[in-house]
Amino acid sequence: RTRTATATKTTTRTHTITKTTLTTTRTTMTTTTTTTSFYDWQSDPMLSRSHPLYQFTRKLTALRKSCPAFHKGSIQFRWVASEGSNDKMVAYSRIYQGVEIIVAFNSGGGGASTVNDLFLDHGNAGDRYRNAFDPSQTAEVTMKDSSLKLHFADGLNLGPGVPAIFVPENQ
Repeated sequence: RTRTATATKTTTRTHTITKTTLTTTRTTMTTTTTTTSFYDWQSDPMLSRSHPLYQFTRKLTALRKSCPAFHKGSIQFRWVASEGSNDKMVAYSRIYQGVEIIVAFNSGGGGASTVNDLFLDHGNAGDRYRNAFDPSQTAEVTMKDSSLKLHFADGLNLGPGVPAIFVPENQ
C-alpha cells in the first residue's frame, strides 16, 4: 500500500514603492511523502507453513523459548571422536544453572557419522538424555576415565546436515 501526499503553497504579495509596483511571488517547496507497507511475507509461496524448513524453525524457536540454557547459558565446544565421514561431527554444550544441553550435528557432506560418547561438565551417572528432534534417541550419563560422558548405547548416527539436541529427561 502506498500513500502519497503533495503540498504546494504559493504566496503573492504586491508592494507599491514610489510609483513602481513590485510584485513578489514566492513558491514553497513541494513535499511528497511516500509510505510503503512491509512485504506481505505470509503470501510468499516459498515460506509456506507446511514447508519442512518452516516446521524445523518453529521447533527450534519453541525449544529455545522452553529452555533458558539456550539463550542464557555458557557455551562449551566438545571434542568428538566420530567414526565415518572423515570425522565431520561437531558438538557443543549449553550450560545454565547446572543444566547441560548437548547439540550435535554432522557438518560433512560425505555421509553419515557416528559417535559413541560426548563429554559433559554437569550431570550425574545414570541421568538420561533424549533427542528433542527424535525422542527415540536416548543417551545415559556415565563416568568413564574420571570424566562424565553422555553415552549412546547404539551410537549416535547422524546423516549430513542432521542435528540432534539432547536434553535431560527431567527438564
